[in-house]
Amino acid sequence: MKKCMLFFLLFICVSLSATVQAKSGHNQAADPEITSLTPLIDYSESGFTKKVIFRGKEYMILLFAFKQGQQLTPHTIPIDAFVHVLEGTATVIIDGKEYTVQAGHKIVLPKDLPHGLTAYEDFKMLLVK
Repeated sequence: MKKCMLFFLLFICVSLSATVQAKSGHNQAADPEITSLTPLIDYSESGFTKKVIFRGKEYMILLFAFKQGQQLTPHTIPIDAFVHVLEGTATVIIDGKEYTVQAGHKIVLPKDLPHGLTAYEDFKMLLVK
């Protein structure tokens, strides 16, 4: 009987401790923010738009939106970049070679190689660099 009572008291103490920690916020992981990305950036008739949505220690994540026909002129960057297409279709040119990408596709833009883009239709992408 004493062992049962001891286990019961131990259970109560652990339960109360967990309740106090939960109410005080200690030892609780922050709830992740769940967000749809496409509504976070709007199209512009005057040119493509871009928006930084996250900055890490050594990288950043950006959203881009291009109206049909808008372009990103060829340029180079000193690091590799990862692109995930969120909506639409575009031609990506890397070092003179054309690639057609559409919603759901990913493409890597290698560092120091010229790359550009032309939107076939309204086009949104996420870029990590």
